[in-house]
Amino acid sequence: MSTYPAAVVFDCDGTLVDTEPLCDASWHEVLGPMGHEVTPTDLAAVLGRPWAHVYAYWADRFDVPASDELRGLVRESFVRLFDERVRLFDDAVEVARALRRAGVALAVCTSSSRRHLDRVFALGVGDLFDASVAAEDTARHKPDPDPYLEAARRLGVHASVCIAIEDSPVGVAAAVAAGMRTVAVVRNGADPVELSQAAVVVERLTLDVLDGRTEA
Repeated sequence: MSTYPAAVVFDCDGTLVDTEPLCDASWHEVLGPMGHEVTPTDLAAVLGRPWAHVYAYWADRFDVPASDELRGLVRESFVRLFDERVRLFDDAVEVARALRRAGVALAVCTSSSRRHLDRVFALGVGDLFDASVAAEDTARHKPDPDPYLEAARRLGVHASVCIAIEDSPVGVAAAVAAGMRTVAVVRNGADPVELSQAAVVVERLTLDVLDGRTEA
């Protein structure tokens, strides 16, 4: 393990847990009956973003309810889908468990709420992580580096000794801006070219890609 970093910071949605298709389905379920056609471009524009950004995007594009009302409708839909269909990504969980056994410090960094992160942790992975950063924990969010810098601070290490694991362009940009070596994992048919800012882009996460000697 000497070639591995002192710390690894995992993104949550799309990296650790397969929630992004559920989120997409929720937008269709909520906005469709209002007469709004949600496109792949729309979904990409809100991927990995905090609620303030998401609501501003929809409100600029469509006639939607007030922020709290819309958020409640989407949350209700998403939680139901989460309970019915959610799955963890086996590769990410296996890597996290192996790193944990090896004594590597681990954190999760997400633009989602603490409530959502707790729901993910309740799937049986919460005890793998030494620290976590949710939307409420920083004033600025991905693609700003602050969430990743805060994760490093909570782990008690400098960002430069961390590896970040991401699946979205927004997340990759945040981790790179924080000075972390970044591994991007391609999920759900994403375009690898959009993740090319990462040092390494892979189809499946393994311990080998966290070796500092591995390059893209």
